[in-house]
Amino acid sequence: MKYFLITLMLVFFSATGILAKTDTPVSSAALRSFKRSFSEASDVSWTKGNQVYKVQFLLNNQYITASYNEQGVLISLEKKIVSTQLPLMLEANLDNVFKGYWITDLVEISTERKIIYTAKLENAHSKLSLRSYGTSWIVYQRTEK
Repeated sequence: MKYFLITLMLVFFSATGILAKTDTPVSSAALRSFKRSFSEASDVSWTKGNQVYKVQFLLNNQYITASYNEQGVLISLEKKIVSTQLPLMLEANLDNVFKGYWITDLVEISTERKIIYTAKLENAHSKLSLRSYGTSWIVYQRTEK
């Protein structure tokens, strides 16, 4: 009797959606655009933000995040990089201005009009969040440890 009640409860909860896996609903336009542009992608995971769909996927052994609007227009692409993949002026500026810090995260964000780089740096006393501006960096967040 006990097993029957447990089974009945599982069937009820599954039917009402309480235990069902909830996938992010993706606009058909965004899904079509993604499949057309990245047909070789694997390990695909969608999330929805404020009127933007983000999809993280694996392509050529690198994780990439793409952002699409409701109409399926690609807004941006993001990928983690290493410092040697930065433009030379940004790499040199990072080395010269932020001596004593180590890089904990470095991301390249590509849009239709520009490429932006973000960096997270850390030393024994503080953490910095940077954004590229031309050939230099702007600190937009500083946190003391």
